[in-house]
Amino acid sequence: MKYSSTFFLPAIFVIVSCWQQVKSSNEAAVSSVQFVIDTLKPFGTYLHFDTIPFNDPDLISAGRGVYQWMGLNSVDIVEGKKILPQDAYYRFTWNEFEDEKENVYNWSTFDAQINKAIDNRQKFSFRIMPTCTVCSGKKINDASIQYPLWLHNKMQNENVKDWVTKYKMWEPNWNSSTYLNAWKALNVALNDHINTTTYKNVAYRNVIYFIDASGWGNFGEWQNSYVTDCPSDYPQGAEPTVATFDSLIAYQLHSYPDFLLVAFPGVWDGHQLKNTWVDPAVGYYATFARNNAGPLGYRRDNFGALDNYIDNNWGINNPVVFNNVAFDTVIRNRYKYAMVTGEPIQNGNPVNGCDYGDLVSQVRKYHVSSFANGNFAESDEACMRNNVRDASKACGYRLQIKSGSICSTVSVGHSIHLLLNWYNSGIAPVYENRKVQFELRSDSTVLQTWVSSFNPRLFLPGIKSFTDYLTLQNSVQAGSYQLYIIINDPNGYRQPLLLTNTNMQSDGSYFISKLIITDANKKSGH
Repeated sequence: MKYSSTFFLPAIFVIVSCWQQVKSSNEAAVSSVQFVIDTLKPFGTYLHFDTIPFNDPDLISAGRGVYQWMGLNSVDIVEGKKILPQDAYYRFTWNEFEDEKENVYNWSTFDAQINKAIDNRQKFSFRIMPTCTVCSGKKINDASIQYPLWLHNKMQNENVKDWVTKYKMWEPNWNSSTYLNAWKALNVALNDHINTTTYKNVAYRNVIYFIDASGWGNFGEWQNSYVTDCPSDYPQGAEPTVATFDSLIAYQLHSYPDFLLVAFPGVWDGHQLKNTWVDPAVGYYATFARNNAGPLGYRRDNFGALDNYIDNNWGINNPVVFNNVAFDTVIRNRYKYAMVTGEPIQNGNPVNGCDYGDLVSQVRKYHVSSFANGNFAESDEACMRNNVRDASKACGYRLQIKSGSICSTVSVGHSIHLLLNWYNSGIAPVYENRKVQFELRSDSTVLQTWVSSFNPRLFLPGIKSFTDYLTLQNSVQAGSYQLYIIINDPNGYRQPLLLTNTNMQSDGSYFISKLIITDANKKSGH
Protein backbone atom coordinates (compact mmCIF):
# COMPACT_ATOMS: atom_id res chain seq x y z
CA MET A 1 0.00 0.00 0.00
CA LYS A 2 1.05 3.57 -0.47
CA TYR A 3 -0.42 7.03 -0.49
CA SER A 4 0.19 9.71 -3.06
CA SER A 5 0.30 13.49 -3.06
CA THR A 6 -2.82 15.64 -2.89
CA PHE A 7 -5.18 16.09 -5.79
CA PHE A 8 -4.21 18.80 -8.22
CA LEU A 9 -6.97 21.13 -7.07
CA PRO A 10 -6.75 24.80 -6.08
CA ALA A 11 -4.98 24.82 -2.73
CA ILE A 12 -7.43 27.20 -1.07
CA PHE A 13 -10.35 24.86 -1.92
CA VAL A 14 -8.66 21.86 -0.35
CA ILE A 15 -7.73 23.70 2.85
CA VAL A 16 -11.13 25.30 3.38
CA SER A 17 -13.07 22.17 2.45
CA CYS A 18 -11.16 19.94 4.87
CA TRP A 19 -11.26 22.56 7.65
CA GLN A 20 -15.03 22.88 7.29
CA GLN A 21 -15.45 19.11 7.48
CA VAL A 22 -13.41 18.93 10.68
CA LYS A 23 -14.91 22.06 12.21
CA SER A 24 -18.46 20.79 11.78
CA SER A 25 -17.81 17.31 13.15
CA ASN A 26 -19.08 16.77 16.69
CA GLU A 27 -19.66 13.03 16.26
CA ALA A 28 -18.76 10.32 18.75
CA ALA A 29 -15.45 8.54 18.29
CA VAL A 30 -16.65 7.06 14.99
CA SER A 31 -19.88 7.55 13.10
CA SER A 32 -20.93 6.44 9.66
CA VAL A 33 -21.91 9.36 7.46
CA GLN A 34 -22.71 7.62 4.21
CA PHE A 35 -22.98 4.29 2.47
CA VAL A 36 -22.81 4.78 -1.26
CA ILE A 37 -22.17 2.77 -4.37
CA ASP A 38 -20.51 5.53 -6.35
CA THR A 39 -16.77 5.99 -6.63
CA LEU A 40 -14.36 8.21 -4.75
CA LYS A 41 -15.47 11.77 -3.97
CA PRO A 42 -12.07 13.49 -3.87
CA PHE A 43 -10.89 15.66 -1.05
CA GLY A 44 -7.57 16.24 0.65
CA THR A 45 -4.94 13.59 0.04
CA TYR A 46 -5.65 10.84 -2.48
CA LEU A 47 -4.86 7.33 -1.26
CA HIS A 48 -3.78 4.55 -3.58
CA PHE A 49 -3.37 0.92 -2.51
CA ASP A 50 -1.47 -1.77 -4.37
CA THR A 51 -3.05 -5.21 -4.65
CA ILE A 52 -1.78 -8.75 -4.95
CA PRO A 53 -2.25 -10.10 -8.50
CA PHE A 54 -4.71 -12.96 -8.80
CA ASN A 55 -2.02 -15.08 -10.47
CA ASP A 56 0.14 -14.97 -7.35
CA PRO A 57 0.01 -17.94 -4.93
CA ASP A 58 -3.25 -18.17 -3.02
CA LEU A 59 -3.81 -16.44 0.30
CA ILE A 60 -4.35 -18.88 3.16
CA SER A 61 -7.14 -16.94 4.80
CA ALA A 62 -10.01 -17.54 7.20
CA GLY A 63 -13.25 -19.07 5.93
CA ARG A 64 -12.22 -19.34 2.28
CA GLY A 65 -10.42 -21.89 0.12
CA VAL A 66 -9.72 -25.43 1.27
CA TYR A 67 -10.13 -26.56 4.86
CA GLN A 68 -8.44 -29.42 6.69
CA TRP A 69 -10.70 -32.48 6.38
CA MET A 70 -10.70 -35.32 8.91
CA GLY A 71 -7.06 -34.53 9.70
CA LEU A 72 -6.09 -34.45 6.02
CA ASN A 73 -4.54 -31.56 4.09
CA SER A 74 -3.89 -33.45 0.88
CA VAL A 75 -2.82 -30.75 -1.59
CA ASP A 76 -0.27 -28.02 -0.88
CA ILE A 77 -2.30 -24.98 -1.87
CA VAL A 78 0.90 -22.94 -2.05
CA GLU A 79 2.99 -25.32 -4.09
CA GLY A 80 6.02 -26.63 -2.25
CA LYS A 81 4.91 -25.30 1.14
CA LYS A 82 3.17 -27.16 3.95
CA ILE A 83 0.71 -24.55 5.22
CA LEU A 84 -2.28 -25.56 7.32
CA PRO A 85 -5.61 -23.95 6.42
CA GLN A 86 -7.17 -21.69 9.04
CA ASP A 87 -10.18 -24.02 9.25
CA ALA A 88 -10.59 -27.69 10.21
CA TYR A 89 -13.54 -30.06 9.85
CA TYR A 90 -14.43 -33.43 11.33
CA ARG A 91 -17.30 -35.95 11.30
CA PHE A 92 -18.42 -38.01 14.27
CA THR A 93 -20.84 -40.90 14.63
CA TRP A 94 -23.56 -40.39 17.22
CA ASN A 95 -22.49 -43.33 19.39
CA GLU A 96 -19.04 -41.81 19.86
CA PHE A 97 -20.80 -39.37 22.20
CA GLU A 98 -23.62 -41.45 23.69
CA ASP A 99 -24.21 -45.17 23.66
CA GLU A 100 -25.37 -47.51 26.42
CA LYS A 101 -27.12 -45.04 28.74
CA GLU A 102 -29.58 -42.31 27.81
CA ASN A 103 -28.35 -38.73 28.31
CA VAL A 104 -24.91 -39.91 29.44
CA TYR A 105 -22.43 -38.21 27.13
CA ASN A 106 -18.72 -38.61 26.58
CA TRP A 107 -17.21 -35.68 24.68
CA SER A 108 -13.62 -36.95 24.65
CA THR A 109 -13.47 -37.60 20.88
CA PHE A 110 -15.04 -34.21 20.16
CA ASP A 111 -12.65 -32.47 22.55
CA ALA A 112 -9.63 -34.19 21.01
CA GLN A 113 -10.45 -32.79 17.56
CA ILE A 114 -11.43 -29.28 18.59
CA ASN A 115 -8.36 -29.08 20.82
CA LYS A 116 -6.17 -29.93 17.81
CA ALA A 117 -7.82 -27.07 15.95
CA ILE A 118 -7.10 -24.72 18.85
CA ASP A 119 -3.47 -25.87 18.93
CA ASN A 120 -3.29 -24.92 15.24
CA ARG A 121 -5.29 -21.71 15.75
CA GLN A 122 -7.99 -22.98 13.40
CA LYS A 123 -11.72 -22.68 13.58
CA PHE A 124 -13.58 -25.97 13.82
CA SER A 125 -16.64 -27.28 11.96
CA PHE A 126 -18.30 -30.64 12.36
CA ARG A 127 -21.07 -33.12 11.57
CA ILE A 128 -22.77 -35.80 13.66
CA MET A 129 -23.78 -38.86 11.63
CA PRO A 130 -26.70 -41.02 12.83
CA THR A 131 -25.98 -43.61 10.09
CA CYS A 132 -22.96 -44.39 7.91
CA THR A 133 -22.69 -47.40 5.60
CA VAL A 134 -18.87 -47.34 5.47
CA CYS A 135 -18.13 -46.55 9.11
CA SER A 136 -16.52 -49.24 11.21
CA GLY A 137 -17.36 -49.68 14.87
CA LYS A 138 -20.07 -51.39 16.84
CA LYS A 139 -22.18 -54.15 15.34
CA ILE A 140 -25.42 -55.76 16.51
CA ASN A 141 -26.34 -59.08 14.90
CA ASP A 142 -23.63 -58.52 12.27
CA ALA A 143 -25.08 -55.13 11.24
CA SER A 144 -23.25 -51.87 11.93
CA ILE A 145 -24.88 -49.22 14.10
CA GLN A 146 -23.94 -45.57 14.60
CA TYR A 147 -26.68 -44.35 16.96
CA PRO A 148 -26.84 -45.27 20.67
CA LEU A 149 -27.46 -48.79 21.94
CA TRP A 150 -30.07 -47.53 24.42
CA LEU A 151 -31.96 -45.88 21.56
CA HIS A 152 -31.86 -49.07 19.50
CA ASN A 153 -33.21 -51.06 22.44
CA LYS A 154 -36.10 -48.65 22.96
CA MET A 155 -37.05 -48.59 19.28
CA GLN A 156 -37.03 -52.40 19.23
CA ASN A 157 -39.87 -52.25 21.75
CA GLU A 158 -41.95 -49.79 19.70
CA ASN A 159 -44.63 -50.62 17.14
CA VAL A 160 -42.43 -49.36 14.29
CA LYS A 161 -38.95 -50.66 15.00
CA ASP A 162 -35.52 -49.73 13.73
CA TRP A 163 -34.41 -52.17 11.05
CA VAL A 164 -31.46 -53.65 9.16
CA THR A 165 -30.94 -52.52 5.56
CA LYS A 166 -29.74 -54.79 2.77
CA TYR A 167 -26.33 -53.19 3.24
CA LYS A 168 -26.14 -54.59 6.79
CA MET A 169 -26.65 -51.35 8.71
CA TRP A 170 -29.22 -50.49 11.37
CA GLU A 171 -31.60 -47.77 10.22
CA PRO A 172 -33.75 -45.86 12.75
CA ASN A 173 -37.45 -45.30 12.53
CA TRP A 174 -36.93 -41.61 11.84
CA ASN A 175 -40.50 -40.80 12.92
CA SER A 176 -40.04 -42.31 16.36
CA SER A 177 -40.57 -39.70 19.07
CA THR A 178 -37.86 -41.53 21.00
CA TYR A 179 -35.43 -40.95 18.14
CA LEU A 180 -36.43 -37.31 17.62
CA ASN A 181 -36.24 -36.45 21.32
CA ALA A 182 -32.85 -38.16 21.64
CA TRP A 183 -31.49 -36.26 18.61
CA LYS A 184 -32.66 -32.98 20.10
CA ALA A 185 -31.22 -33.81 23.53
CA LEU A 186 -27.85 -34.73 22.02
CA ASN A 187 -27.50 -31.42 20.21
CA VAL A 188 -28.69 -29.38 23.19
CA ALA A 189 -26.11 -31.15 25.37
CA LEU A 190 -23.31 -30.59 22.87
CA ASN A 191 -24.19 -26.91 22.54
CA ASP A 192 -24.03 -26.63 26.33
CA HIS A 193 -20.64 -28.35 26.29
CA ILE A 194 -19.36 -25.98 23.63
CA ASN A 195 -20.58 -22.94 25.53
CA THR A 196 -19.07 -23.97 28.86
CA THR A 197 -15.73 -25.54 27.91
CA THR A 198 -12.31 -24.00 27.39
CA TYR A 199 -8.91 -25.33 26.33
CA LYS A 200 -5.73 -23.35 26.94
CA ASN A 201 -7.94 -20.41 27.97
CA VAL A 202 -9.75 -20.51 24.63
CA ALA A 203 -13.54 -20.85 24.82
CA TYR A 204 -14.91 -23.54 22.51
CA ARG A 205 -17.75 -21.23 21.53
CA ASN A 206 -15.21 -18.89 19.89
CA VAL A 207 -13.74 -21.74 17.83
CA ILE A 208 -16.85 -23.16 16.11
CA TYR A 209 -17.29 -22.00 12.53
CA PHE A 210 -20.18 -24.00 11.01
CA ILE A 211 -22.20 -27.10 11.84
CA ASP A 212 -23.74 -29.48 9.32
CA ALA A 213 -27.53 -29.71 9.64
CA SER A 214 -27.63 -33.50 9.53
CA GLY A 215 -29.91 -35.85 11.52
CA TRP A 216 -31.16 -37.97 8.60
CA GLY A 217 -29.76 -40.04 5.76
CA ASN A 218 -26.60 -41.94 4.98
CA PHE A 219 -23.62 -40.05 6.44
CA GLY A 220 -26.21 -37.58 7.77
CA GLU A 221 -26.24 -36.05 4.27
CA TRP A 222 -30.01 -35.93 3.62
CA GLN A 223 -29.90 -38.67 1.01
CA ASN A 224 -30.30 -42.39 1.57
CA SER A 225 -28.16 -43.91 -1.19
CA TYR A 226 -26.85 -47.38 -0.36
CA VAL A 227 -29.69 -47.62 2.20
CA THR A 228 -32.95 -47.31 0.27
CA ASP A 229 -33.52 -47.28 -3.47
CA CYS A 230 -37.07 -45.93 -3.25
CA PRO A 231 -39.64 -45.05 -0.55
CA SER A 232 -41.17 -48.53 -0.66
CA ASP A 233 -37.95 -49.93 0.88
CA TYR A 234 -38.93 -48.50 4.25
CA PRO A 235 -40.93 -50.68 6.63
CA GLN A 236 -44.48 -49.39 7.01
CA GLY A 237 -44.48 -46.20 9.11
CA ALA A 238 -40.69 -45.69 8.99
CA GLU A 239 -40.45 -43.37 5.97
CA PRO A 240 -39.78 -39.83 7.30
CA THR A 241 -42.74 -37.47 7.26
CA VAL A 242 -42.70 -33.73 6.58
CA ALA A 243 -43.10 -33.10 10.30
CA THR A 244 -40.10 -35.32 11.04
CA PHE A 245 -37.88 -33.59 8.50
CA ASP A 246 -38.91 -30.13 9.69
CA SER A 247 -38.25 -31.16 13.29
CA LEU A 248 -34.75 -32.41 12.47
CA ILE A 249 -33.92 -29.03 10.94
CA ALA A 250 -35.56 -27.03 13.72
CA TYR A 251 -33.92 -29.02 16.52
CA GLN A 252 -30.43 -28.22 15.29
CA LEU A 253 -31.17 -24.58 14.55
CA HIS A 254 -32.63 -24.14 18.03
CA SER A 255 -30.00 -26.27 19.75
CA TYR A 256 -27.18 -24.17 18.26
CA PRO A 257 -28.81 -20.73 18.20
CA ASP A 258 -25.61 -18.74 17.67
CA PHE A 259 -23.70 -20.87 15.17
CA LEU A 260 -23.83 -21.04 11.38
CA LEU A 261 -25.54 -24.18 10.05
CA VAL A 262 -25.35 -25.57 6.52
CA ALA A 263 -27.99 -27.82 4.92
CA PHE A 264 -27.59 -30.45 2.22
CA PRO A 265 -29.06 -30.32 -1.31
CA GLY A 266 -31.44 -33.17 -0.47
CA VAL A 267 -33.34 -30.74 1.73
CA TRP A 268 -34.56 -29.18 -1.54
CA ASP A 269 -35.12 -32.54 -3.31
CA GLY A 270 -38.85 -31.93 -3.70
CA HIS A 271 -39.81 -35.55 -4.48
CA GLN A 272 -37.32 -35.93 -7.33
CA LEU A 273 -34.78 -38.63 -6.48
CA LYS A 274 -36.21 -41.96 -5.32
CA ASN A 275 -33.47 -42.64 -2.75
CA THR A 276 -34.14 -39.27 -1.11
CA TRP A 277 -37.79 -38.32 -1.77
CA VAL A 278 -37.98 -35.31 0.53
CA ASP A 279 -41.30 -33.49 0.28
CA PRO A 280 -41.11 -29.98 -1.29
CA ALA A 281 -42.73 -28.56 1.85
CA VAL A 282 -39.48 -29.37 3.67
CA GLY A 283 -37.43 -27.34 1.20
CA TYR A 284 -39.86 -24.48 1.62
CA TYR A 285 -39.44 -24.63 5.39
CA ALA A 286 -35.64 -24.84 5.14
CA THR A 287 -35.54 -21.83 2.81
CA PHE A 288 -36.83 -19.52 5.54
CA ALA A 289 -35.58 -21.33 8.65
CA ARG A 290 -32.89 -19.45 10.57
CA ASN A 291 -31.27 -18.92 13.94
CA ASN A 292 -29.41 -15.96 15.43
CA ALA A 293 -26.49 -16.55 13.05
CA GLY A 294 -28.69 -16.40 9.95
CA PRO A 295 -30.35 -18.76 7.44
CA LEU A 296 -29.13 -22.22 6.52
CA GLY A 297 -26.19 -22.43 4.16
CA TYR A 298 -25.79 -24.95 1.33
CA ARG A 299 -23.39 -27.90 1.56
CA ARG A 300 -22.55 -30.03 -1.44
CA ASP A 301 -20.45 -33.18 -0.87
CA ASN A 302 -19.70 -34.11 -4.46
CA PHE A 303 -17.69 -31.24 -5.95
CA GLY A 304 -15.98 -32.36 -9.12
CA ALA A 305 -18.75 -34.81 -10.02
CA LEU A 306 -20.44 -34.41 -13.42
CA ASP A 307 -23.76 -36.23 -12.83
CA ASN A 308 -26.72 -34.39 -14.36
CA TYR A 309 -28.86 -34.57 -11.21
CA ILE A 310 -26.47 -32.31 -9.29
CA ASP A 311 -27.40 -29.18 -11.23
CA ASN A 312 -30.72 -30.26 -12.71
CA ASN A 313 -32.40 -31.70 -9.61
CA TRP A 314 -30.53 -30.53 -6.52
CA GLY A 315 -28.69 -27.48 -7.78
CA ILE A 316 -29.00 -24.24 -9.66
CA ASN A 317 -31.48 -25.74 -12.17
CA ASN A 318 -33.75 -27.36 -9.58
CA PRO A 319 -37.23 -27.26 -11.22
CA VAL A 320 -39.31 -27.47 -8.03
CA VAL A 321 -41.62 -24.59 -7.15
CA PHE A 322 -43.59 -24.77 -3.90
CA ASN A 323 -45.86 -22.01 -2.55
CA ASN A 324 -44.45 -19.72 -5.23
CA VAL A 325 -40.88 -20.32 -4.04
CA ALA A 326 -38.62 -21.53 -6.87
CA PHE A 327 -35.90 -23.76 -5.46
CA ASP A 328 -33.43 -22.88 -8.25
CA THR A 329 -33.66 -19.23 -7.23
CA VAL A 330 -33.15 -20.17 -3.59
CA ILE A 331 -30.00 -22.13 -4.39
CA ARG A 332 -28.59 -19.60 -6.86
CA ASN A 333 -28.87 -16.82 -4.29
CA ARG A 334 -28.06 -18.67 -1.07
CA TYR A 335 -24.43 -17.43 -1.05
CA LYS A 336 -25.68 -13.87 -0.56
CA TYR A 337 -26.98 -14.73 2.90
CA ALA A 338 -25.22 -17.93 3.98
CA MET A 339 -22.12 -19.89 3.03
CA VAL A 340 -21.78 -22.53 0.34
CA THR A 341 -19.31 -25.25 1.27
CA GLY A 342 -18.69 -28.98 0.93
CA GLU A 343 -16.17 -31.59 -0.11
CA PRO A 344 -15.05 -33.28 -3.34
CA ILE A 345 -16.44 -36.49 -4.74
CA GLN A 346 -14.03 -39.31 -4.05
CA ASN A 347 -13.58 -40.29 -7.70
CA GLY A 348 -12.24 -37.35 -9.61
CA ASN A 349 -14.57 -37.37 -12.66
CA PRO A 350 -11.81 -36.53 -15.16
CA VAL A 351 -12.13 -33.73 -17.71
CA ASN A 352 -9.60 -33.67 -20.55
CA GLY A 353 -7.80 -36.54 -18.90
CA CYS A 354 -7.34 -34.86 -15.52
CA ASP A 355 -9.21 -35.48 -12.27
CA TYR A 356 -11.43 -32.67 -10.94
CA GLY A 357 -11.20 -30.86 -14.25
CA ASP A 358 -14.57 -29.16 -13.69
CA LEU A 359 -13.89 -28.17 -10.08
CA VAL A 360 -13.03 -24.52 -10.74
CA SER A 361 -16.15 -24.06 -12.87
CA GLN A 362 -18.35 -25.59 -10.18
CA VAL A 363 -16.81 -23.44 -7.45
CA ARG A 364 -17.53 -20.29 -9.43
CA LYS A 365 -21.01 -21.41 -10.51
CA TYR A 366 -22.13 -22.09 -6.94
CA HIS A 367 -20.22 -19.19 -5.31
CA VAL A 368 -18.41 -21.65 -3.07
CA SER A 369 -16.49 -20.30 -0.08
CA SER A 370 -14.67 -23.46 0.96
CA PHE A 371 -14.25 -27.17 0.34
CA ALA A 372 -12.42 -30.07 1.92
CA ASN A 373 -8.74 -30.65 1.23
CA GLY A 374 -9.26 -34.40 1.44
CA ASN A 375 -11.48 -37.26 0.24
CA PHE A 376 -9.69 -37.16 -3.13
CA ALA A 377 -9.35 -40.36 -5.13
CA GLU A 378 -5.63 -39.57 -5.31
CA SER A 379 -3.57 -36.45 -4.76
CA ASP A 380 -0.27 -37.07 -6.52
CA GLU A 381 -1.38 -36.22 -10.07
CA ALA A 382 0.19 -32.87 -11.00
CA CYS A 383 -2.72 -31.54 -13.06
CA MET A 384 -5.21 -32.67 -10.41
CA ARG A 385 -3.30 -30.77 -7.74
CA ASN A 386 -3.33 -27.68 -9.95
CA ASN A 387 -7.10 -28.02 -10.38
CA VAL A 388 -7.52 -28.09 -6.61
CA ARG A 389 -5.21 -25.09 -6.16
CA ASP A 390 -7.07 -23.10 -8.80
CA ALA A 391 -10.43 -24.00 -7.27
CA SER A 392 -9.26 -23.00 -3.79
CA LYS A 393 -8.03 -19.66 -5.12
CA ALA A 394 -11.38 -19.06 -6.83
CA CYS A 395 -13.29 -19.62 -3.56
CA GLY A 396 -14.94 -17.02 -1.39
CA TYR A 397 -14.03 -13.41 -0.82
CA ARG A 398 -11.03 -11.41 -2.05
CA LEU A 399 -11.25 -8.22 -0.04
CA GLN A 400 -9.14 -5.14 -0.72
CA ILE A 401 -9.04 -1.38 -0.34
CA LYS A 402 -8.99 0.10 -3.84
CA SER A 403 -8.47 3.78 -3.08
CA GLY A 404 -9.52 6.57 -0.77
CA SER A 405 -8.93 10.09 0.42
CA ILE A 406 -8.11 11.70 3.73
CA CYS A 407 -7.57 15.08 5.33
CA SER A 408 -4.06 14.21 6.41
CA THR A 409 -3.53 17.33 8.53
CA VAL A 410 -5.93 17.82 11.43
CA SER A 411 -6.05 19.82 14.65
CA VAL A 412 -5.81 18.25 18.09
CA GLY A 413 -9.30 17.38 19.38
CA HIS A 414 -10.91 17.35 15.94
CA SER A 415 -11.76 14.55 13.47
CA ILE A 416 -9.84 12.81 10.75
CA HIS A 417 -12.06 12.69 7.67
CA LEU A 418 -11.40 9.40 5.86
CA LEU A 419 -13.04 7.76 2.87
CA LEU A 420 -12.11 4.27 1.66
CA ASN A 421 -13.36 2.43 -1.41
CA TRP A 422 -13.68 -1.24 -0.48
CA TYR A 423 -13.69 -3.90 -3.18
CA ASN A 424 -14.62 -7.57 -2.99
CA SER A 425 -13.25 -9.11 -6.18
CA GLY A 426 -14.17 -12.63 -5.10
CA ILE A 427 -17.32 -14.69 -5.67
CA ALA A 428 -18.83 -14.63 -2.15
CA PRO A 429 -18.78 -12.46 0.98
CA VAL A 430 -17.22 -12.93 4.40
CA TYR A 431 -19.68 -14.74 6.72
CA GLU A 432 -18.03 -14.22 10.09
CA ASN A 433 -18.36 -11.16 12.26
CA ARG A 434 -15.28 -8.97 12.09
CA LYS A 435 -14.28 -5.65 13.61
CA VAL A 436 -12.54 -3.22 11.26
CA GLN A 437 -10.32 -0.98 13.36
CA PHE A 438 -8.20 2.06 12.64
CA GLU A 439 -5.12 2.60 14.77
CA LEU A 440 -3.24 5.85 15.22
CA ARG A 441 0.39 4.91 15.81
CA SER A 442 3.60 6.59 16.72
CA ASP A 443 6.04 4.05 15.34
CA SER A 444 5.02 0.82 17.13
CA THR A 445 2.93 2.49 19.86
CA VAL A 446 -0.84 2.57 19.36
CA LEU A 447 -2.17 5.90 20.65
CA GLN A 448 -5.84 5.59 19.74
CA THR A 449 -8.20 3.05 18.15
CA TRP A 450 -11.49 3.51 16.30
CA VAL A 451 -14.05 1.05 14.87
CA SER A 452 -14.93 1.67 11.22
CA SER A 453 -18.40 1.99 9.77
CA PHE A 454 -17.44 -0.79 7.34
CA ASN A 455 -18.27 -4.38 8.29
CA PRO A 456 -17.11 -7.03 5.78
CA ARG A 457 -19.76 -9.58 6.85
CA LEU A 458 -22.07 -10.26 3.89
CA PHE A 459 -20.30 -7.61 1.78
CA LEU A 460 -21.05 -9.00 -1.68
CA PRO A 461 -18.68 -8.87 -4.65
CA GLY A 462 -18.44 -5.29 -5.88
CA ILE A 463 -17.19 -1.92 -4.70
CA LYS A 464 -18.65 0.50 -2.16
CA SER A 465 -17.43 3.65 -0.43
CA PHE A 466 -17.44 4.13 3.32
CA THR A 467 -16.70 7.37 5.16
CA ASP A 468 -15.55 7.65 8.76
CA TYR A 469 -14.85 10.58 11.04
CA LEU A 470 -12.16 9.57 13.53
CA THR A 471 -12.36 11.98 16.46
CA LEU A 472 -8.99 12.62 18.10
CA GLN A 473 -8.70 12.43 21.86
CA ASN A 474 -7.42 15.54 23.58
CA SER A 475 -4.53 13.47 24.90
CA VAL A 476 -3.09 13.13 21.38
CA GLN A 477 -0.42 15.80 21.05
CA ALA A 478 0.70 17.64 17.95
CA GLY A 479 3.15 15.68 15.84
CA SER A 480 3.63 13.28 12.95
CA TYR A 481 1.86 9.91 13.12
CA GLN A 482 0.75 6.93 11.02
CA LEU A 483 -2.76 5.53 10.47
CA TYR A 484 -3.17 1.76 10.09
CA ILE A 485 -6.15 -0.54 9.58
CA ILE A 486 -6.59 -4.04 11.00
CA ILE A 487 -9.59 -6.42 10.73
CA ASN A 488 -9.86 -8.30 13.98
CA ASP A 489 -11.94 -11.15 15.32
CA PRO A 490 -14.26 -9.60 17.97
CA ASN A 491 -13.63 -12.70 20.11
CA GLY A 492 -9.87 -12.37 19.84
CA TYR A 493 -9.36 -15.90 18.47
CA ARG A 494 -8.97 -15.66 14.71
CA GLN A 495 -5.94 -14.09 13.12
CA PRO A 496 -6.62 -10.70 11.51
CA LEU A 497 -8.46 -11.00 8.22
CA LEU A 498 -6.15 -10.93 5.20
CA LEU A 499 -6.71 -8.41 2.43
CA THR A 500 -5.38 -8.73 -1.10
CA ASN A 501 -3.42 -5.51 -0.54
CA THR A 502 0.31 -5.85 -0.64
CA ASN A 503 1.92 -4.40 2.46
CA MET A 504 0.55 -6.42 5.34
CA GLN A 505 2.54 -5.84 8.52
CA SER A 506 3.70 -8.63 10.82
CA ASP A 507 0.67 -8.04 13.10
CA GLY A 508 -1.83 -8.31 10.22
CA SER A 509 -2.39 -4.56 9.86
CA TYR A 510 -2.09 -2.39 6.73
CA PHE A 511 -0.73 1.14 6.38
CA ILE A 512 -3.24 3.83 5.37
CA SER A 513 -1.57 7.23 5.56
CA LYS A 514 0.81 9.55 7.33
CA LEU A 515 -0.94 12.13 9.52
CA ILE A 516 0.11 15.55 10.79
CA ILE A 517 -1.61 16.59 14.02
CA THR A 518 -1.40 20.34 14.64
CA ASP A 519 -2.06 22.48 17.70
CA ALA A 520 -5.74 23.13 18.41
CA ASN A 521 -5.54 26.80 17.46
CA LYS A 522 -4.38 25.97 13.93
CA LYS A 523 -6.72 25.08 11.11
CA SER A 524 -6.45 21.70 9.36
CA GLY A 525 -4.80 21.54 6.00
CA HIS A 526 -4.19 18.73 3.55
